[in-house]
Amino acid sequence: MVKLNGVVKRISKLIQKMELKIAIIGAGNLATRVSISLKEKNVDIVQVFSRTEKSASELAHKLGCNYTVDPATITEDADVYIVSVSDSALSE
Repeated sequence: MVKLNGVVKRISKLIQKMELKIAIIGAGNLATRVSISLKEKNVDIVQVFSRTEKSASELAHKLGCNYTVDPATITEDADVYIVSVSDSALSE
């Protein structure tokens, strides 16, 4: 099993090289761990989306970025969208 930090390290190097903007879809445990690890590696995270304002705002505050709870206002300015939501959320 590949450790999360190793995967994040490889992804963050690629993202930094390409100067990509990232949007995070989801604000649960995995999304939080991955996005904080990316931010610590100076990856440009531009927005967090979550179904609940509390979790979206808390993660966005940690990352220093905007957040939204409205799918219609998810930024179109990101180059990469990291989706980390529960299986049940995918059907909504």
